[in-house]
Amino acid sequence: MDGTTNYVHRVPFFSVSLALEQRGELLVGAIYNPISGEYFTAAVGHGAFLNGSRIRTSGVRTLSEALIAAGFPAAVSLNVPDLRFFNEIVLVSQSVRRTGSAALNLAYIAAGRFDAGWSFSTKVWDVAAGLLLIKEAGGVVASFEGSERRANSGAFVAAATPELHGEVLRLVQRLGLNHGC
Repeated sequence: MDGTTNYVHRVPFFSVSLALEQRGELLVGAIYNPISGEYFTAAVGHGAFLNGSRIRTSGVRTLSEALIAAGFPAAVSLNVPDLRFFNEIVLVSQSVRRTGSAALNLAYIAAGRFDAGWSFSTKVWDVAAGLLLIKEAGGVVASFEGSERRANSGAFVAAATPELHGEVLRLVQRLGLNHGC
């Protein structure tokens, strides 16, 4: 379950997220929101779907047009990189949203509702299915260094298009936040 705090407080934004990884490659993923009845699925090489209908990431290419999904750790302190990055990206994007469910944030990027997202510290079990959804929906996912994001890490930058992904990564690198994540 992702969005446990929301669930405990009866905020209707949480999900069940499952993924299968073999030898470092994500093969299948599913995210289910029991409140909305939305069921997101993906299988490597077969696309991404919402309740059986194919989904695609948005076509947004620039931060100034992008609605960004923010990822924060469960316990936020003044020195977490997420806050420093948030303070910068909120100034150059259309807007930023923090929902409390990394899995649903990623599913929404895959479905074109959000345009990009990040996390420096999310747990891999909360993001694995969503990262595959984004890739299968035509988006881009990478580590903060720009290399392919592997299944053993919860740190990522995800975006709808390569151009937008590049802008987000350049901001991460300009701030010096890509080391040690």
